[in-house]
Amino acid sequence: MAYVVAGSVLGLSWLGEAPAVQADSCAAGDYICQSLQQAKQQQNQNQAALDKLKATINDLATQVNLLATTLHSLEAQLNSKQNEIAATNGRIAEIQRQIRFTNADIDRRTADLNVRQERLNERVRTMDKQGHVRYLELVVTAANFNQLVDRVLSTQQVVVADRKLLDTLNSDKADVLALEKDEQAKQGQETELLSLQQTQRDELQATTDQQSQALAIQQALEAQYANQIAQATAQQAQVDQQVKDLQAAYDAEARGGGGGTGKFLWPQVSHYMSQGFGPSDLLLEPPYGNYAHFHTGIDIAGPYGTPIWASDTGVVNEYSTGYGYGNYIVIVHGNGWSTLYGHMSGFNVPDHTLVAKGQTIGFEGSTGWSTGPHLHFEIRFNNVPQDPCTYLGC
Repeated sequence: MAYVVAGSVLGLSWLGEAPAVQADSCAAGDYICQSLQQAKQQQNQNQAALDKLKATINDLATQVNLLATTLHSLEAQLNSKQNEIAATNGRIAEIQRQIRFTNADIDRRTADLNVRQERLNERVRTMDKQGHVRYLELVVTAANFNQLVDRVLSTQQVVVADRKLLDTLNSDKADVLALEKDEQAKQGQETELLSLQQTQRDELQATTDQQSQALAIQQALEAQYANQIAQATAQQAQVDQQVKDLQAAYDAEARGGGGGTGKFLWPQVSHYMSQGFGPSDLLLEPPYGNYAHFHTGIDIAGPYGTPIWASDTGVVNEYSTGYGYGNYIVIVHGNGWSTLYGHMSGFNVPDHTLVAKGQTIGFEGSTGWSTGPHLHFEIRFNNVPQDPCTYLGC
């Protein structure tokens, strides 16, 4: 079987990295906004990939390759989103821990402030009632000047201590207010992180849904692939039987016309070989021998409608199918030699007629399982596919 798949399609350029977020989309340093926009862009890109798989790509082998890449990308994104959620959970837990410590510190400081404030209030009330009397008593009852000075100094030290206590209380109150503001900021961060966490979970669910959708497509493709590979295998067996029967029927006629020399002509004007002979990684190539996928000829790409020539003299046998080789010709040359020409757009000679080497037998096309105009060309000896390059000098 033969397939032409453009490298640009298999290159998956449409499944690249998400484009960078525009500078005016998010505020500078707003990593949460940037993260959400990048995630949204990636999910849009995933959906576009899945839509393209379903709507615009018809070649099964290409679909399978694209889908495998998409599933790999989705798996990586799921792991990334799960890691993001775990990181966000860790940050939320840390913020909540800080809030608990801050609340405990505020409660402790507030209780201490209340006790000291009450003591200060009590002292102020006492001084307000007795302060001037007490000061006068100190002066009048002093036994001498030195005692008077000592009492005045002691009273001043008490006043200084009271002022210091008041200053300390004011400073501690300011600290408590600062802690309360810090707690409010942390609570704001917690709210923002919880919102981010929910968004990340929504994104994870969306990506999981996309993965489920991709897996469903994969199952459908696998069923389609199994059906088509069965058709390809059946056609390969059919062709083998056709060649065997044709050689028995036309070998003598072909040899009589001068065919069966083992020397072959390049079958068209184009010499661009898009796929060679041998083991293949294309999924729809049928199995051959010990190989799961084997290309039994060479593919020669050229413009649609390019004339196809008989590679050697022989008897033409024409077949038309809607799968595999599409429209194809088998020419029996004699002495066990035969050639096959696949994916032709049409025939140019009557069926079961003897044609000369180099005669136009049909035209290049893309019938059957083909993604672009090309000729699938086989050389067989005793019905065993040979590498055409051995005889054509590719």
